[in-house]
Amino acid sequence: MRVNSLGPLWLTQALFDALESNKNQSVVVFIGSVGGTSQSVFPGFRAADGMSKASIGYLTKLMAAEYPHAQTNFICLSPGAVDTEMFRTSMLNKMTEAERIEFIQKLPKGQLIEPNEIAGIISWLVNSCSKRILNGACIDASQGLSVRPGLLTEK
Repeated sequence: MRVNSLGPLWLTQALFDALESNKNQSVVVFIGSVGGTSQSVFPGFRAADGMSKASIGYLTKLMAAEYPHAQTNFICLSPGAVDTEMFRTSMLNKMTEAERIEFIQKLPKGQLIEPNEIAGIISWLVNSCSKRILNGACIDASQGLSVRPGLLTEK
């Protein structure tokens, strides 16, 4: 909870004045999770992780609401299953090879999201003229997993 919830809050509070002193618009992109900020529920996954990621969506909306005229924009990006070391350690490495293959095949598009795909979206968000329009938005980047989370448990 301290890393996923309080860390982004404290860091944003500490940097807000510096961001606002910039003459150009700034953007803070929080990284949420399909299991926390998309309103989807994934039974069997850790409740604390989902709760802490849900707080990121709330923080995004709260900051946009509290500072509607600020130069700083707040956006939350919520990816699904990204092929990272952390995801491999927390999920995939605990599965047998057959379970891993089945899990990945059940994901939308039948594959994990690559980290560079998420990085590309973040790059677009921070460099786009649309960042002010997206202030307060929680963007689903889960390949559609949030609209059908049951894919992971359907037979």
